[in-house]
Amino acid sequence: ASQATLPRLVPWVEAEAFGDGMLDALAWSVLGRIGDRTALPALERGLASKEARVRQGAVFALARLAQPSDTALCAKLAQVARKDALEDVRAFA
Repeated sequence: ASQATLPRLVPWVEAEAFGDGMLDALAWSVLGRIGDRTALPALERGLASKEARVRQGAVFALARLAQPSDTALCAKLAQVARKDALEDVRAFA
């Protein structure tokens, strides 16, 4: 995937359209590996998913893209690290 595919990929990822928690989590993490910060709003929305693997993928991607100057985003990740129901998600945050 590349930055050029990001506008087409984000709606699929947000819809969790792959129908498999593991594939959906992988798709979320790919958004971080692409390295395009325009995916940040979608990734932040991914933190609210009911699917723990999706939240884990979103956290992984956000951690890759976050910069120290992103104080609000860093605060959200810190909150996930403290409060998410799943230990694996907390550990990634």
